[in-house]
Amino acid sequence: MPTENKPAAPVTAAEELDAVLYWRDKHTQAIREHDALQLRLNAADQRIDELTSQQAESRVITLSGCEFSEHELIRTAVRMVTGTSRRGTQRWVVMKDAFCCGSGVAHALCRRFGFDPDEMVKP
Repeated sequence: MPTENKPAAPVTAAEELDAVLYWRDKHTQAIREHDALQLRLNAADQRIDELTSQQAESRVITLSGCEFSEHELIRTAVRMVTGTSRRGTQRWVVMKDAFCCGSGVAHALCRRFGFDPDEMVKP
């Protein structure tokens, strides 16, 4: 026996309004998420510009006939620090000891050169 095509029940005005409101809310939420992501992207771009300009402004130092920028020297120091415990030490703690600074400056140094302050570094 073939299936009969029965016409769908007519959509009421209330159902249609509910559908419109539902999709309007979805659209509004998508716009908000897009705007938030755009703000984060703009902030990241600005941070990259700041770091690039800071790197360009760094002085050049000549040591044993080789030229180094201050930026390169500090970045290498941040990258090469090693922990003091066999289990490892958080990078910011080692930075604090190496540069004789506080925890806030140690965190900022790690972040400025693209390292995770909470990364565990081994000896």
